[in-house]
Amino acid sequence: MALNFSKSPSAEKGGDLGWNRIGQLGAELDNALAGMQPGQLSEPIRTNDGYTILLLKTQRTTGAAGSSETESAVVNLQQLFIPIPEGASPAVIADAMDGAKISGERAKSCEALDKISKKIGSTLSGNLGDLKTSALAPRQRTLIRGLPPLKASQPMRMSGGVVVLMVCRRDEPKVPDMSPAAQRERIANRLRNDRLGILARQYLRDLRRAAFIEVRQ
Repeated sequence: MALNFSKSPSAEKGGDLGWNRIGQLGAELDNALAGMQPGQLSEPIRTNDGYTILLLKTQRTTGAAGSSETESAVVNLQQLFIPIPEGASPAVIADAMDGAKISGERAKSCEALDKISKKIGSTLSGNLGDLKTSALAPRQRTLIRGLPPLKASQPMRMSGGVVVLMVCRRDEPKVPDMSPAAQRERIANRLRNDRLGILARQYLRDLRRAAFIEVRQ
């Protein structure tokens, strides 16, 4: 399809965009990708350059050097949950998805999203508290990945209803400075401390040798 119809520079490669980080493709495509799973095809997405259809082939998560599971970012999340009756028709589900999207677009803060939740009487909505991103379910983690604070996510269909998430606060882990200058400074400090340790041991040895011990009977 890309070879025949696309005017993008990627058309020659069948539309393959290669590996991209969140933020490289623009807000419209990032938002669409946030709710997709590998192998899933998106609906047509309107952008400034026309319409785009995305196929998410695969995804991978990379961490900064020195990071670990315990150092993952901590987020404070606000949830809007719109319930859908069991066995609801596709039309009812579509209306719930549209309503969730409109509510998310209108809310400009977590407090505003909370007011919407209370207005519709959603008991499963509310603030989820501070959570490590690594502790979230994979679909939730994907939904908020790259999502700016105080911006509602795309609606996500879940068991029993539709969910919209908003990041009220994000605390990023402190990542060690791995620049060449910082690494040189750490190596220099370690060598300096090692040298000082050697000199201290030599000094103590010389003191013991020069010590005069008086023994009284």
